[in-house]
Amino acid sequence: MNSNNNEEGVVSCVVRGVDLFKKIEEGLSSDEAYQEFLSLFHKHTCGEIQLEPVLACILRCSDPGLVDEFRDFVQFCQTKMKKETVEEEQKKKHDSI
Repeated sequence: MNSNNNEEGVVSCVVRGVDLFKKIEEGLSSDEAYQEFLSLFHKHTCGEIQLEPVLACILRCSDPGLVDEFRDFVQFCQTKMKKETVEEEQKKKHDSI
């Protein structure tokens, strides 16, 4: 069951992200700007940088509304993943008793 919760969280983030990334790609001024965005996003997800450089890239090259939408997306995914991690840890504790 917990595995399904984790999959649902990942799927919900992916579904929301696909639409948003398409909007960002269309909104950015060039392919180079989109590649810069992807590179910065990857560094953020790997923990190498904070979110601000990613948001600055979007703001510099696109509609400011996408910045808010992207920030909400990141927060949504972090909340989903954190919730599922806590549920998984609680299940492990319960199973070990």
